[in-house]
Amino acid sequence: KPENHRNKVFKLLHVSSLNNAHKNIIGILKVSQKLLSEKVEFHLTIVGGEEKAYLKNIVALGLQQHTTFVPQVDQRIVADYMQKSDLFVLFSHYENLPCVILESFACGLPVVSSDVGGIDEFFPSDFGTLVEVNNEDELFLAILAQMNKPPVDTQKMYIYAKNHFSKHVIAKKFTDIYMNDLTHG
Repeated sequence: KPENHRNKVFKLLHVSSLNNAHKNIIGILKVSQKLLSEKVEFHLTIVGGEEKAYLKNIVALGLQQHTTFVPQVDQRIVADYMQKSDLFVLFSHYENLPCVILESFACGLPVVSSDVGGIDEFFPSDFGTLVEVNNEDELFLAILAQMNKPPVDTQKMYIYAKNHFSKHVIAKKFTDIYMNDLTHG
């Protein structure tokens, strides 16, 4: 669920397996360096793995003071990070419909994501921005735009996630499919 918060520094969040070939962590770090070069006050938290795989990149890009890595943690702790962040960033090369975007919506956290897989089918335009895959300039501009937008309607995001993706709703959809097969099979 959403939680009201105010951050002095704009908090970006990324949660994943940190597999660069899939999640494009290096692309997120390069865009973070562009933010830094534009004197944008931000902090990037990356949840799901260890910093050592990306430490050389972080140092080369001068992001040591602007990036925190958090190892894989329980879902409740991920929700806490989401509730206290300002923007979720997913810059994957490929996806289907990542649960992490739906979880962000449930926490009232706007999302900037690459437009891959089925993401656009369940992505209301007022909940964030979709960018072209691997287009760092577009990701940079989308993050800046989100920073300058008025706050999102966090309750609207939560209700959308609950009404479309809650356990009850998904279970009912599966039941309806099975029942339909039985009566028309």
